[in-house]
Amino acid sequence: MFASSCQFVDESMYQPRPLPEKDLFTPQPELPKAPEVKQPEPPPGPVIRQRHIIVKGETLWHLAVVYYNDGHKWPEIQKVNGGIDPKKLSIGQEILIPDLGGTSSYRFTTY
Repeated sequence: MFASSCQFVDESMYQPRPLPEKDLFTPQPELPKAPEVKQPEPPPGPVIRQRHIIVKGETLWHLAVVYYNDGHKWPEIQKVNGGIDPKKLSIGQEILIPDLGGTSSYRFTTY
């Protein structure tokens, strides 16, 4: 029953092939190095840690606690954002969070 469906494999395809004439293990000459490009200096001013989108109930004090573990640093956030009025934050507003060189327990996420 199965004898008619069997196919024989050509044994020659399992024979080792000759190696190419070129030696693949000879080290190749090194390419010339590209000229070093000098990076431009960052502009003066505060370094921005990240951008934050305001959600319901957030205040500059709350953001300073979240990012700097110190609510008293909220004026730094206000200053970087052009002196925004902390009483007029709107939901969905994007503000910049400056890097003050401190540490935070906040996990940075993208919304």
